[in-house]
Amino acid sequence: MKSARTIEKAVEGEDFELHYQPIVDRVSGRAVAAEALLRWRTPGQHPGKAGEVAAEAEEGSAIFQLDDWSMSRAFTAACEWADSGVTDLRLNLNLSAREFYKSGIIGRLTSSMERSGFDPAMLNLELTETSAIEDPEKAMKLFKKLKKLGIEIWLDDFGTGHSSLAWLRYFPVDGLKIPGTFVENLATDHKDLTIVTAIVTMAGSLGLKVIAEGVEDQDQLAVLDDLECDMIQGYLFYEALPIETFCEQLSSGCSQSRS
Repeated sequence: MKSARTIEKAVEGEDFELHYQPIVDRVSGRAVAAEALLRWRTPGQHPGKAGEVAAEAEEGSAIFQLDDWSMSRAFTAACEWADSGVTDLRLNLNLSAREFYKSGIIGRLTSSMERSGFDPAMLNLELTETSAIEDPEKAMKLFKKLKKLGIEIWLDDFGTGHSSLAWLRYFPVDGLKIPGTFVENLATDHKDLTIVTAIVTMAGSLGLKVIAEGVEDQDQLAVLDDLECDMIQGYLFYEALPIETFCEQLSSGCSQSRS
């Protein structure tokens, strides 16, 4: 684990990088969005996931520096892929709970987007259920301001938090992300199938979109096809890619096949 000071130095020293994993439309197989994912660079090794680093950073002040860095890099990258010919591709960006509730978050988001030239109407902001219900009244005020900018709000890791389903009626969310923990054994575990079926059916009835994460094989995809899940994210189509490879692969239209 890394100390807050180490994380600050890592940001300053460019030890972090963002990779981008395309999210595809289930029917067409076309990439319609991409999630920015934090990676920790280790000399001589493939960049590793930085989930533990981000979790520890959230306990201290380093999370604010890390989130600001991530926002800036992600908005710039989204402009890069648009310039490379990859158009109409939304950006999915995770925001920590502490960052979300920090004073001035709307201004810092808009300033970062303005500096890069990124269109806020192309942003899907991902928040966990737990983040959303930490301070419902404040969350609602922030959600309304975000919606005025054209930003979509998604609940990440839906079904793994402690919120009530009533919040789906209360908050103006646009979509839900089904975590890979429910998708992994989707084709073989009746309980996982029941949970995913309930989420997709409920979301459809409420007019919400759904992304299934962690889709890695054809059996999982077949079930999601039957359920008519809106979007798919996972290695079956694309892995998370550094921006240079991302632009090349998306520009050429290359991805793993559905068959």
